[in-house]
Amino acid sequence: MLTLADIFQAAQIAVCVRVFLLLTESGQVFAFYGRFLQHLEWKSPTLYKPLGGCLNCLTGQMGLWISAAMFGLSIKIIPFTLITIFIQIWLSKYSD
Repeated sequence: MLTLADIFQAAQIAVCVRVFLLLTESGQVFAFYGRFLQHLEWKSPTLYKPLGGCLNCLTGQMGLWISAAMFGLSIKIIPFTLITIFIQIWLSKYSD
């Protein structure tokens, strides 16, 4: 079972992904990565979404790999990743 600290960490991951994608817009610090993603959208559409083309997809990837590093091969990976995505969806609904 996930603790409150785990859920808080999932929220931190969701916020970090949102901030990272804001920083990839033109004129920002990581604009080069945003241009790379635009180029990748046409070259390899299957890699485009998990690498940052889709906010929820990137959040799921970050939640998955960070939870794998935190918990190892545990069943906790699944709820942690889902909670991270749900927090991102909630942030998208109420922040825009």
